[in-house]
Amino acid sequence: MRLLEMGSRGRIALVSAGVLAAMGCDSAVSNHGGQTLVTAPSSLMRRTDATVGGDTSSTLGSAAAIFTLTNGEFWFAGQQGELRGTYTGVVSAPINGSSTVQMSLQVTGGTGALANASGTLEGVGHGTFAGEGRFTLSIDGVVLGEKFQATLVGAAGLGCTAAGQVISRLRGEGTVATGGRVDMRLESQVVEGFCS
Repeated sequence: MRLLEMGSRGRIALVSAGVLAAMGCDSAVSNHGGQTLVTAPSSLMRRTDATVGGDTSSTLGSAAAIFTLTNGEFWFAGQQGELRGTYTGVVSAPINGSSTVQMSLQVTGGTGALANASGTLEGVGHGTFAGEGRFTLSIDGVVLGEKFQATLVGAAGLGCTAAGQVISRLRGEGTVATGGRVDMRLESQVVEGFCS
């Protein structure tokens, strides 16, 4: 694997089965002056078998890279107060097509009407979750003994920590079924990446 130098807009290298694909980054990465940001999937899975000229082997176009989100923290702020907690997730990023995510969120507290909140939430979405782009995320579960349901849309970005870890940053807004409009922020480490 070779690392790509970051220019004024930066570069991210995604490594999958020996294939190096690069895409531009926005200011979330370019703020790290001269660093190189690299992500590589933890595994490559076959989504479907494709037939090309009689060959039934899996093709690159039908493969998906798997990225692990860990050490995540989330914040939802709305009319009833702020909800916060931790999360983990798995992103499936097909070579061709939109990525999907599955998240497990643990509510650890809140403010206002959500003070002392606890609960478990599950998130599913599509779009970009381990890169730069747009996403849609649906979150369902129970908080303070009540059903919690939210639909969120926003933008994803990547950054680097001082320790060289890749951080996924999700920012967006949406609606909570029982609480109106909500702003959200999620940040987690992308296990299969590093900055140098």
